[in-house]
Amino acid sequence: MRRLACLIAITTWAFGCTADVEDVFNNSGGASSGDGGAGAGTPTTGPSMSTTTSSPTTTTMSSTMTTMSSTMTTMSSTMTTTSTMNTTVSTGETVTTTGMAFCGDGNVDPGEDCDGNNLGGHDCTEFGYVNPFGAFCTAGCEIDFSFCEPECGNNVQEPDEGCDDGNTFDGDGCDAFCFPEAVECANPIPISLGLGTTMVSGTTTGADAMQPQMSNGCGNGTGPEIVYEITPTAFGILTAWLPTATTTYDSMLYFRSICDEQASQTLCSDNIQDGGELVSMRIVPNVPVYLVVDGWGGQSGSFDLMLDLSTGEDCNDPVPILLEGGVDIRAIGSTTDYASNAQCIDSSGFGPDVVYEVTVSGGNYTFQNNAGYNSVMNARATCGDVVSQLACNNPGMTQNSQVTLNGLGAGSTTYLWIDGTMGEDGTYALTINQP
Repeated sequence: MRRLACLIAITTWAFGCTADVEDVFNNSGGASSGDGGAGAGTPTTGPSMSTTTSSPTTTTMSSTMTTMSSTMTTMSSTMTTTSTMNTTVSTGETVTTTGMAFCGDGNVDPGEDCDGNNLGGHDCTEFGYVNPFGAFCTAGCEIDFSFCEPECGNNVQEPDEGCDDGNTFDGDGCDAFCFPEAVECANPIPISLGLGTTMVSGTTTGADAMQPQMSNGCGNGTGPEIVYEITPTAFGILTAWLPTATTTYDSMLYFRSICDEQASQTLCSDNIQDGGELVSMRIVPNVPVYLVVDGWGGQSGSFDLMLDLSTGEDCNDPVPILLEGGVDIRAIGSTTDYASNAQCIDSSGFGPDVVYEVTVSGGNYTFQNNAGYNSVMNARATCGDVVSQLACNNPGMTQNSQVTLNGLGAGSTTYLWIDGTMGEDGTYALTINQP
């Protein structure tokens, strides 16, 4: 009412009326005796005054009431809006919760590819795969297509396939894994290898791609390869590795006894970084083995390949193992035809043995031997010094032995003896778990 009174007062002042605002509503006289006017409830003294003041006042009142009505309507609308807003505002706060977008609410909001199980319509077909399944939403609400897989044999060449002729048979130009029949195996790089260490530099850039490796620790080896046909001139253990310092791409490394047959693959190593792969296996003279330098996910680049042929017979010629962190490393061999050179402090381990010289990048390491005989494992800081023994494991009448070494310094060397109980010998598979 105070606002209305002010509006009326302003309007009547504009028409020269000096009536008191309260008198308008109280129907009492409000004109002063000096201006010749009359109050709202007092008869006028002349018709001219009646005609002059009543019409504008009535019009002003009508206009004012209309304005008041409009004002009240606006206030009502404002109150309604405020009420609606209050239902969406936390008590005591001014932050509106309705419509707030955040990753993890299950809704694909602006700036998000997906949210939780809501992939926003995305699937693997966007990248040329026939099977739509495999895509998933990351914790950052981004689509990850890394698990999309082709279906070999459907007559559609999909990503990660080099060909697809509608079948999964070899010998027709497109092998059972949907890659062109290996051409690198027709012209492998020959290497005659004697005892000692040799470095071979190369690059896979521009080379042909053979086929992905799906066993023995490797997968998605779809990059181009370089194949080496290594013929040893002496008995021993062949170890090959790719140093991280000189490998420029995400590489893979594996042995095969028959170049173009995946089933003949014996060992494969795929580190999570550029380089760092290592494979080690026993070989016999004049029988070639095929060593393949591959690339993960189609990658290629240059490398320095290290090749070592050692007997592992004793401390004069241990088998070198360089560990640069990452995935587990496997080495296979046999103690058959070896001499017995080392025992544990408790005198266990009187079987033939093989010694490895292990250089680590630092941290905690576990060495596991899955053997075909009752095995013993002995770790030393100094190869020929039994007093420097770090650990020894003789599990008794079981085939598997294990040693864990904690806190090894970066660049430090440990000598690991693969031994047997009571003269036993046989094949073994050594796995080294890296930090």
